[in-house]
Amino acid sequence: MTDRQNPDHPPTAATQLGDGVWVSWATALNRGDHPLIWHWCDRTVIKTTDVDRQAWWYEPQWVAAGVEGHELISRDPLTLSPSVLWPRCCGLHGFIENGIWRRV
Repeated sequence: MTDRQNPDHPPTAATQLGDGVWVSWATALNRGDHPLIWHWCDRTVIKTTDVDRQAWWYEPQWVAAGVEGHELISRDPLTLSPSVLWPRCCGLHGFIENGIWRRV
């Protein structure tokens, strides 16, 4: 099991914002001066295709939301605009203001 598949191991150097949402600045996936916003999702849909069929299944894992298109209002405490959404898994949606996650 990799750390990305272990709910007890949030991403490296991540800080909790509340309600299971974490922020990470120092990751290989990070581009520019924007963070990655993470949450543990047990409803991440994985799709494979082969010549005969398409298969869909759920694979619980840490899922990052890229926020490069968001306005970084403040780095410390973290404030982003607009809201953050994970549309490709569970649809988690909320705001990060003053370093705190607030679900909508």
